[in-house]
Amino acid sequence: MPNDPYDSEQALMLYRLHETSEKTTFFIRALALTLLCADQKEHLRKVFKRFCIRFMTGVAMDMFDPVWTRLSAKITETDRQAILQLANQGYRMILLSCGTANLAENTLQKAGLARCFEVIAGNRFESVNGKINTMTLHSPNPADKVKYLAKLKVEPSKCMAVGDGYDAAQEHVILRSQRFTEWLNAQGVISFVIL
Repeated sequence: MPNDPYDSEQALMLYRLHETSEKTTFFIRALALTLLCADQKEHLRKVFKRFCIRFMTGVAMDMFDPVWTRLSAKITETDRQAILQLANQGYRMILLSCGTANLAENTLQKAGLARCFEVIAGNRFESVNGKINTMTLHSPNPADKVKYLAKLKVEPSKCMAVGDGYDAAQEHVILRSQRFTEWLNAQGVISFVIL
C-alpha cells in the first residue's frame, strides 16, 4: 500500500485506519485496504465510493484537520506562486473533483490558495452536529465534470485543464514556466480548470 494516497477519499480513509485511536474490526480493515488498492488501480470505483461513505459516517469532521495540514504542506512554494500569479493575472480558476470537496477546500485554505479559485466543487461530506452523516455526490464520475463546466458556461476552446490529482504531478510542472503564461495569452485562454 503506497503511503501517498491517490485521491481525497483514500487520504481520509488511510488517516482513519492508521493514525487515529479508533478501533476497527479486522474484516473492516482488510476490506478497506483491499478497496483502497482496487481504487488505485481504477477497479471497483463505485463499490469503493459506497464503502468510503459508510466508513466515514459518524466520524467527527474536525478529526481530519491533520490531513488538510499535511496535504497543504506538499504544495511547493513554486506551485503556490504559480497559482497566485495566474489568479492575479485574472484567470478564472475552477477546481472540480470526483473526490471530496471538503478536503480540497480545507487543503487550499491551509495553503492560502482557496481565494484563487472561483469554484471548488466535488462530492461533499455533509454533517450533523459535527459528525459525517452522508456524502452528496455532485461529481462522482469524470463525465460529470464536463456537465458542471457547461453549467458554469466555461467555453472549452478558452479553457485549459490540468489534473487528475496526484497522477498529474508532472503536468503541473508547466506552471513553473514564464512561457506558460505567454502561451495562455496567445491561445486566448481565460479559464484554468484543475480536475
